Amino acid sequence: MNDGTLNAVAAAGPLNPREVADMRATDAILKPFVAATGGGMQWLSDGVPELRTVEPSTNNAGSGWFGIQQRGAYRVTSVASEDLLPPWLALVLVIGTLLFAWRRESV
Repeated sequence: MNDGTLNAVAAAGPLNPREVADMRATDAILKPFVAATGGGMQWLSDGVPELRTVEPSTNNAGSGWFGIQQRGAYRVTSVASEDLLPPWLALVLVIGTLLFAWRRESV
């Protein structure tokens, strides 16, 4: 329906970015990224690859498996837990919700 108004569309960024130029996942497109990251490439049509833990200096992928590096880069300094609600308030809310639902159902 043309009512005389002008509709405009604005584009931000390049009109044909590299990631949408060719949407296929082929060996030729993915190999540079796999080589740069030291990873591997598996096709799900060949079966779901197994996940293994590997040391940082070893291969990250092989025939039918991918490796997840164990870096040990974590430190737990403390663990604390805190109740979301006091137990008495949670009980009041649960009972109130049940009574409201029962009342609503009976009307």
